[in-house]
Amino acid sequence: MTALALQTRRFVEIATPKLQTVYRWFLGALDALAEAKMRKAQDEINRCRRLLHHDHELAVKAVRSRR
Repeated sequence: MTALALQTRRFVEIATPKLQTVYRWFLGALDALAEAKMRKAQDEINRCRRLLHHDHELAVKAVRSRR
């Protein structure tokens, strides 16, 4: 092997664990971002459902208050 190939191999052996750590960090951050967006979307869906069914809830409460 040439001297350059040997130097490159050493660099790769040293850099590989560090790159794997960065890769795991990146995937964890990406997963957290996706989870936050899904939660926000679910909250928005629930909010819209409450708005759509708002009249039904008021009617039920009005009937109960008359008794």
